Amino acid sequence: MITPRETHLLRAPTLRAFQHAIVDAVTGCIEASRPAAVLTPTRAAAGQLQRTLAAASVEHRRVALVTRSEWYEWLRGRHGSCPPLLTPVQRQVVGAAAAAEARAAGCVPPFRLRPGIVAALLAFYDQLRRQRRSVDAFERLLLDELEPSADLDRGARRLLLQTRFLVAAFRAYDRRIDTRRLVDEHRLRERLLAAEPLRKVSEIVVTVPDQVADAAGLYPADFDLLARLPRLERVTVIATDGVLDSGFRERLDDLLPGLAETRVRTDGGRPPAVVVPDSSADRPYFVWRDREEELRGIARRVCRGVTADGRPPAAAAVVVQRPLPYLYLAPSAFDAAALPVSPGDALPLAVEPYAAAVDLVLAFAASGFGRGPTMELLRSPHFRFETDGPPPAAGAVRALDRALAEMRFSGGMDLLSGSAADWAAETETRRAAAGALRCVLALAGELRPLREPRPLAAQLETLRSFLQRHAAPLDAGEPGGRAGEGRALVWQGLEALDAAYRSLDDAGREVDVVDVTSVVRRWIESRTRPAGAPVEGVHLIDVQAAVYGRFDDVFVAGLVETEWPGRTTRNVFYPAGLLAGLGWPRERDRLRASRAAFRDLLGLADERVWLSTFVLEDDAVVAAWAPGGGRRRGI
Repeated sequence: MITPRETHLLRAPTLRAFQHAIVDAVTGCIEASRPAAVLTPTRAAAGQLQRTLAAASVEHRRVALVTRSEWYEWLRGRHGSCPPLLTPVQRQVVGAAAAAEARAAGCVPPFRLRPGIVAALLAFYDQLRRQRRSVDAFERLLLDELEPSADLDRGARRLLLQTRFLVAAFRAYDRRIDTRRLVDEHRLRERLLAAEPLRKVSEIVVTVPDQVADAAGLYPADFDLLARLPRLERVTVIATDGVLDSGFRERLDDLLPGLAETRVRTDGGRPPAVVVPDSSADRPYFVWRDREEELRGIARRVCRGVTADGRPPAAAAVVVQRPLPYLYLAPSAFDAAALPVSPGDALPLAVEPYAAAVDLVLAFAASGFGRGPTMELLRSPHFRFETDGPPPAAGAVRALDRALAEMRFSGGMDLLSGSAADWAAETETRRAAAGALRCVLALAGELRPLREPRPLAAQLETLRSFLQRHAAPLDAGEPGGRAGEGRALVWQGLEALDAAYRSLDDAGREVDVVDVTSVVRRWIESRTRPAGAPVEGVHLIDVQAAVYGRFDDVFVAGLVETEWPGRTTRNVFYPAGLLAGLGWPRERDRLRASRAAFRDLLGLADERVWLSTFVLEDDAVVAAWAPGGGRRRGI
C-alpha cells in the first residue's frame, strides 16, 4: 500500500533564493521534529550547505545531509532488518565472477575481459535498473534492433554478440546476488518498498535535479522510491527557474505527478556585477596564458580584496568544471600570495607516491626481475629491504647496476642465483655489488609466486605481505601525514580485495602477475583520498558544490570548450541511438540544462563575479567557451 504524501516543488528565481528555500525547509523540519534527509549531489556540496546553514544559525546536525548513495545507506539504517550493502570491491568481485560464468556458458564477448570492462559492465547494469528497465526488456529491445541486420553488417553482428554476453552476465550476476542473499542498491530499493521502516522518515528534501540535468542527479527509480516509500509524509523538490525551464519541470510531471508548485520569493538583493577586462569591452572574460597563470591572477585579486576591504579569504570562491588540475596548482599559486586554500574535492589515490611504489613492486615481478625495475625498486624511499642484514648501501646498488649492465642482463633470477656465491671473489664491481645481489635474490624469491598461476586471493596476500614487511619507517614528525595516509589506504584496499575474492569468488580462477596488476591498478584508480584538513581559505570547488555556498566574490575559471559545458562519460558498449530506447538521456537535453546551470552560476556571488579562460594546455592552443555557442559572443 502506498502511503499518502505531500509533494511540493519550490521554484527559486536565483541561486540565492534557492539557498534560502533550503534553509527554510531544513528549519521547518527541525522545528516540527520531523526526521528528514536533504539530498545533495556530492560530499563537497553537502559541506558547502553545512556552511550556509551554520551562517543562518541552523543546526544542520539534526537533519541528514546526504548524497544519493548515502541516502540509500541512511534509509537502510532506518529499515532495521536489512543486511549491509555490498561494497564496490565486493560488487566488482561478483561482477567478474558473473562475467566469467557467462563466457564459460558459451556467450563469448567480442572483447577481452579486464577489470575495467567489468566495472563498465556493472555501471551499465546499474543505469539500466535505475532507468527502470529489466534485463528481459533490454534483451528484447536490443535483439529486435540488431538481429535483422546481423548477417549483413559486421558491426551489428559484433553488437549482437556483445548483447548476448551482457544479458548472460547480468542474469548470472542476479543469480549470484539472490542465491547468496546479498543486497545491492537495487535489492535494497525492493526491500524498502516492500516493508515499512522501523524508524519513520517524515520528509525528503531534494535539492538535485534528475540525472538528465546533472550527472549526480536522481534517476527514475529514485523518484519512484520517493513516490512509494512507506511512511514518507512529504517530498520537497527545490530547483531554480533556469534548471526547471531547461526541461526538468516537464520531466517532473512524469516522475512525481501531482506536484504542488510554489514560487520562492527573491531576497530583493541586486545581482552581482560581472567584472570585465579594461582592455576589451566586447570580451567579458579574462584571458590567461595557462591554468597556473590564471590561478596566480585570481590570487592577486583576492589578496587585494583582503588587504583593501578586510574580507576573509573564505569570502571568495574559485569555481571550475574540472577541479583536479587546479587542486595541484593551487597550493603554489596561493602560497605566493600568502592565502590559504580550502579544496572541496578529494584527490585520486592513483597520484599518491605510494601508489607508484606499489607499481614498482608489480613491475619488478612482471619483468622477470629485470635490471631497470630492480634498480627502481631498490632506490625507492618507500621501502627498507633488510633481507639478510642492513639494507644495501647506495654504492652497492650502483655497483649492481653497473655489473648487470656489463652482463647485458635483462631478467631471470635463475641466471644469477647460481653464480651469486662467486661474486665476492670476482671483479671489484661484482664484489661491491654482492650484498645488493643477495638482497635482490631474496626479494625475487618472495615475489616469485606472483609469476605462477594461483587464486587471486593468494596473489593479493603475497603482494600485501611484501609491502608490509618491507615498508620504510614513516617520518616521525608526521606519522599520520600524507605518506602514512596513502600507505594505509592501499593496504586496506588490498585487504578488502583479498577478503572479497576469498568469500565471493567461488570459481577460484588462477591468475598470474599480469592479472594481479590489472586488478590492483583498477582498484587504485577508482579510489580517492581526502584533500587535507579543512581550512578557512579561498574555496576551490566545482559547479555542483558552488551552488550551495555563499560568497562575496566568485571566480569562474577554466572556461574552455574542452570542459564547458560539463562532459558526460560515453557508454563503452553502445552508441547513443541504441541507448535512447532504453531511457538514456539525450545529449541535447544535457546541454540545455548545463547552459541553464551556468547562467544561474553568474548570479551566485553577493557582490562580484569574474570569468576567465586560458589559451595553452600542455603547449596546445585551446578555445574559450561561451554558453551562447560562439567564442566571442556575450557570456
